[in-house]
Amino acid sequence: MMEHNFLENIDTSNKAYLLGWIAACGIIVENQIVIETSEKNLEMIKILRDIVSHDIPIKKDGNLVSVSIFSSKMADDVINHLQWPVSFPVSIEDELKWDFVRGYFDCSGFITVKHGYPSCFIGSPRLSMLEDIHDFCGGKAQICDDVCEWRGANAIEFLSRMYNNAEMFLREKRDTFISLANQQTSSLNRLPVFKWARTIANAPKPSKNRFSDSGYDLHLIKKIKVQAGVHYFDTGIQVQPENGYYFDLVGRSSISKTGWMVANNIGIIDASYTGTIIVALVKIDPDALELELPCKLVQLIPRQLILMEPIEVDSLDDTERGAKGFGSSGK
Repeated sequence: MMEHNFLENIDTSNKAYLLGWIAACGIIVENQIVIETSEKNLEMIKILRDIVSHDIPIKKDGNLVSVSIFSSKMADDVINHLQWPVSFPVSIEDELKWDFVRGYFDCSGFITVKHGYPSCFIGSPRLSMLEDIHDFCGGKAQICDDVCEWRGANAIEFLSRMYNNAEMFLREKRDTFISLANQQTSSLNRLPVFKWARTIANAPKPSKNRFSDSGYDLHLIKKIKVQAGVHYFDTGIQVQPENGYYFDLVGRSSISKTGWMVANNIGIIDASYTGTIIVALVKIDPDALELELPCKLVQLIPRQLILMEPIEVDSLDDTERGAKGFGSSGK
């Protein structure tokens, strides 16, 4: 039986998700709410219908399916929440706004790959809706031609914020996100690439002597500061790997001859970091000479990124080793 006050308060993730679908592909006419979408989303229409009432019939017209919710009270509540014609709902809690955005995206969003980098975008004829979604979600999105688009690492961050730990979602889009999050370019029949740019004119480019070498050498070209015994050097270089990769910043083998070492041993350059690469060195030999710049002492090692989701449990599975510590696995 339908509860006509059901949408008076948007206080659950399922209600917020339903509201997102209504905002994206719903209409309100003659005291009823109609949600219409492609027949490939039939299972989702059933789920949305069941949020309100199992008794509501589902209609099919060609390659479209729809559900009509006959309730003047619900229609009025939706108009109130969305300030019809559709606006971003400001009256619901921020965490539930992500459920709303996910519903809106599942109905009117797209996920693709452009030049090896993930891209996702939301479409809307209402610029104010796109601007409100952009302002709420953040992530360096771009608004152009009735769409709000996230690219590269920004796309992965946006999608992960929507789909991680979500209970209700369009499986096709969620599965596409998971696939992209762990995408490797071996499936594209080409070598991975990374973008690089200079932040200082004439800074030497990342390079290696042989194609089979693991690392790309970087030059230290400018000392920035010395703080607490740590010397900071600018390389004048920015890098951005393709989706599915990151860089380790490590010392070249020749650094051992200089009396200097990388301060944190290994630095991590995530795909989302687009600043200039700053190298922190410490002098481990008091008699070591000052570095003559530019000098080539560090390198970038590309690494495969594996994204995982942590799950808290009461206890871990038993193993033969158990909690035995250092040196317990062999002599």
